[in-house]
Amino acid sequence: MIKRPLEKETIWLYSKQSFLRDDDQWDVAKLQALPLTGISHVLGIPSPNQAAGHDVCVWKWSAANSFSVSSAYTQLVETRLDVHVPN
Repeated sequence: MIKRPLEKETIWLYSKQSFLRDDDQWDVAKLQALPLTGISHVLGIPSPNQAAGHDVCVWKWSAANSFSVSSAYTQLVETRLDVHVPN
């Protein structure tokens, strides 16, 4: 029997817990439902770890790690023009 990868819309119905083993490591057998590029991408990400604490969102392009239009604009200008914009 040939396994067909899940459609992109279907994948979003799964939580990260769906792809973890009981020891909180990625379950490679369950990841086979993803496209090949998705499997390698997921395996490159450390599995969730209770000891590491909760995930948090950060914006790496500002000193405060929080998003602002100003920091986004500065990042775009510096990246596109290869110049440093002084604060």
